[in-house]
Amino acid sequence: MKKKRKNPKQVTKKTFNFTLLAFLIIAIISILIYSNSFDCEFQFDDESNISEQIVIKKLSNFTDLSIWQNINFRPLAMFTFAINYHFHKLDVNGYHVGNLIVHIIMGWFVFLLINLIFSLQSIKSDSFAEDKKYLALFAALICVAHPIQTQAVTYIVQRMTSLAAMFYIISIFLYAKGRIIHIKKGLKLNALILYIGALLSGVFALLSKQNAVTFPLSMLLFELFFIRNKENKLFKKYIIISFSVLLFVFLAIVFSGNLHKETEQISRINYLITQFRVTVKYIQLLLLPVQQNLDYNFYASNTFWSLKEIGSFLIILSLLISGVLLFRKQRVLSFGIFWFFLTLSLESSIFPISGIIYEHRLYLPMVGFSLCLITIIWRLFSYKRKSIMFILLMIIIFSYGYATFNRNKVWKTRYTLWSDVVKKSPNKARPNYNLGNVWTRKGKHNVAIKYYDRAVKTKPDFVDALNNLGNAWNSKGNIDKAIEYYNKVLEVNPNYTQALNNLGVISSNKGELDKAKEYYEKVLEIKPFDAEVINNLGIVWARKREFDKAIDCFKKALEIKPDYPNAKKNLKIASQEKKQLE
Repeated sequence: MKKKRKNPKQVTKKTFNFTLLAFLIIAIISILIYSNSFDCEFQFDDESNISEQIVIKKLSNFTDLSIWQNINFRPLAMFTFAINYHFHKLDVNGYHVGNLIVHIIMGWFVFLLINLIFSLQSIKSDSFAEDKKYLALFAALICVAHPIQTQAVTYIVQRMTSLAAMFYIISIFLYAKGRIIHIKKGLKLNALILYIGALLSGVFALLSKQNAVTFPLSMLLFELFFIRNKENKLFKKYIIISFSVLLFVFLAIVFSGNLHKETEQISRINYLITQFRVTVKYIQLLLLPVQQNLDYNFYASNTFWSLKEIGSFLIILSLLISGVLLFRKQRVLSFGIFWFFLTLSLESSIFPISGIIYEHRLYLPMVGFSLCLITIIWRLFSYKRKSIMFILLMIIIFSYGYATFNRNKVWKTRYTLWSDVVKKSPNKARPNYNLGNVWTRKGKHNVAIKYYDRAVKTKPDFVDALNNLGNAWNSKGNIDKAIEYYNKVLEVNPNYTQALNNLGVISSNKGELDKAKEYYEKVLEIKPFDAEVINNLGIVWARKREFDKAIDCFKKALEIKPDYPNAKKNLKIASQEKKQLE
């Protein structure tokens, strides 16, 4: 008897229904595991990029095209923060909801992209077809549930990372869909629209964060691995031309001297050697996400010829060789390996960045990891023990989700976060400094001094910690101790304006007006538009009974900062005293 052929419309409807179900599952699981993150405080760089960032306070600022031309400002991500500020001001709930929406959409497109990969005939395996939609769903769930993703989701400012990744994945998906239609039907309107969408989405990713600059290479990677013509052959000319163009652009950047380098504190070669160890640490965190940390105590490598550096390099080299050897028979696994290294390449290669290691850098490489993990599990269990495979995948998703839920608790407040970091990196200066700041905000200056001292012992030239030590002693009423630390700051950095201003305030309060004036004037040589220091200089002139100069200072401070209450009050008092004197 002949088998009945399936109606294409019924197949399409079933596929559509499962896609909707997959979207719903991804959204529900994401909401559940991040449900305890909505009231987590602004942390670390959230202050400089959101609560203290002037540009996002008005949506109209983004009508200025110069903002959108500055990729380093990450204008699209900042624009989304401006939308949050417009509706929610500094209420963290709205920002966290925004981050979660981006995370969910990312999960949806991971599902669509991996489902598409498993559907391609070029991988030479019909056995994927039966399980492809379930495998794609589990791969997407790994991406949304893995606890390493918390740094890009719960940490608000890292929406820059998740937003860039979301548009990056959309770009590759649209490109893949466009290429498939192009091959089957020619360059029709729908293929052209998909190509344009892919390009725009890639640009949006780049406007969210610079690491998305590799999206053309990911398109080329997809082309190399999966795109074949009707005779199932590679488009060699297309790949050679595309690669040549990208190589020419890269070389042009290199020889023009515009190769990215965020910091001068570490050379390109030492940064690369350091990243061998960092990358192995990333792989460990993906496989076994334990002892997660916002600020790992990772030192920079000065030589390649030591056991850790050589060992790490050999692990990476073996993975890359495995990726090459697996290309013919295990192409999906090979693609996952190369996706991981390609999407990590900008931040873990020859482009020095001030932060050596951060978990949020794994947000986009996670797609490659999840693809590898799903493929390996499927290869091990699919033939005889498929039920065990699905049970194992559900256990993995549950374990990741539970770990994510618990990790969110660490991000709850500044105290919980920096206490966790200090516990895991006790000998690192920055965590101790930030925990000292937490205790300073609470008015517990004795405790704050303990952590500032630890920071300074670890890093004696840590001027911020030295200055805050001075502030803490000043708050305790020990002026001599405060002056001692402010002077230590100036020994390291004579132009450190906060210490100069603090010494000016102390001198003014002690009646040493000429000395205070010298400190303030030195600050204004460095920062001529500092309204607070101009106001303080005005106070000195007022105390010297030179009210015209005092009034000029207060007026100038108000020109710079029109809503400055101290300058308004001082201007009023100085004007009244001038009249009385006259």
